[in-house]
Amino acid sequence: MVSIAIIGIGAVGSLLAYMAKEHKPTVIYRSEIYGEAIDCYGGIVVQVNQEDHVVEVEHYLTGKAPANSYDYVFIAVKAHDTADAVKEALRIVKDNGIVVLVQNGIGGLELAEKVIGENKPDVGVAGGVLTYGVLRERAGIARITGIGELIIGYKGRKADERLMKIKDILNGNIRIVDDIGPYRWLKLIVNAAINPVTALLNASNRVIIELEEAWIITKMIVKEALNVIKKLGIELPVEDVLGYVWEVAYKTADNISSMAQDIRSGRKTEIEYINGAIARIARENNIDAPVNTLLTLLVRGVEKWRGK
Repeated sequence: MVSIAIIGIGAVGSLLAYMAKEHKPTVIYRSEIYGEAIDCYGGIVVQVNQEDHVVEVEHYLTGKAPANSYDYVFIAVKAHDTADAVKEALRIVKDNGIVVLVQNGIGGLELAEKVIGENKPDVGVAGGVLTYGVLRERAGIARITGIGELIIGYKGRKADERLMKIKDILNGNIRIVDDIGPYRWLKLIVNAAINPVTALLNASNRVIIELEEAWIITKMIVKEALNVIKKLGIELPVEDVLGYVWEVAYKTADNISSMAQDIRSGRKTEIEYINGAIARIARENNIDAPVNTLLTLLVRGVEKWRGK
């Protein structure tokens, strides 16, 4: 049987565990509250169409899972926790295994490629883009709110047999592509256009399509991001990017974005890896990106000032 580990069991990690349920995956977490919840429920509870599914898993605190033991390691932590997760993945993945980062933002995959490539050069490091809707209800319980797909691929090179095998290992809508880069950038633009606006307005995604001011800001964000894309020479998988953003907001109108959830819960957001990444790459290429810069500062300010 193939061995699978998932680092991080929030909303995305729980979904991945559900997809891998036939292989009794191992899940790894930093807080013992997750282990206690798993023991209480008999596994990870994933709600699908108002029906509870209990996924049987092995579970460990970070640093406790057996080393060099897993064929596939999925990283599903927030972008700002990537460095620690990559160290754990490096420790537990087999020398010829695969590590897949399923995250928002830009930067995590590049870090993993460097760290793992320098220490276990035969390990394949891939990125994943998730378009499912999934919500963490509380520790050990997640709810799938919308069906999408999981797109997986290496950056800038073709998929090999190890990567293609993931389609047979995971249940769900899995697509393997030869270059994950354009798909990561498209997801980045969608997140940049929706997440900070909903977070700052304390609203669901519906606000993007129903409030004129929100849509004006969204268009500005997308325009700046496309200027960066053009400079980098990246060809996105869709032609009408603004229309695609509107469609995503429409289809997920009742969803609360992860950034809005983080702000409501007093957690650190991923703004530095989303709009912050666009602003940083724009500066590096002498491109103006004042809206993405401003939104990064505003969300960062909310994070620092709340509770004072």
